[in-house]
Amino acid sequence: KDTKEPNGSSIAFLAEHDGHAVLFTGDAHPPVLEQSITRLLQERGKNILQLDAVKVSHHGSRKNTSPKLLKLLDCRRFLISTNGSRHEHPDKEAIARIVHRYHENNEPTELYFNYSSQYNQVWDDDDLRHEWNYRTHYPPKGTRLDL
Repeated sequence: KDTKEPNGSSIAFLAEHDGHAVLFTGDAHPPVLEQSITRLLQERGKNILQLDAVKVSHHGSRKNTSPKLLKLLDCRRFLISTNGSRHEHPDKEAIARIVHRYHENNEPTELYFNYSSQYNQVWDDDDLRHEWNYRTHYPPKGTRLDL
């Protein structure tokens, strides 16, 4: 898990409007997110947080996307914001955890990358998409998608 102090001081928030919800995780540590979401679910009398999208924590770092966190969420759209140049994100383990969490559902998981990079191209594979029930979205070559 991530133990870096600057990441632990990151601001994460849930934006809800007109029946829609998006979780912006910043670079928050998974235990902090897990505790906050668990408390919110208890207050609402729910077991799982229904979301329209999640901005994946810390650019898709494996240390910030835990299986426990993903089990608290019901979401089909995951936004990954990084060009990979500094820390080679997203980590394969983080994306694999997301895809594995939802692969048996009827609706495919949607992965939105704001850059096409050598670190996220592994997911642009028809065999993997079919086997694990997900779709990928990349911006046109040489551009970025502003999330």
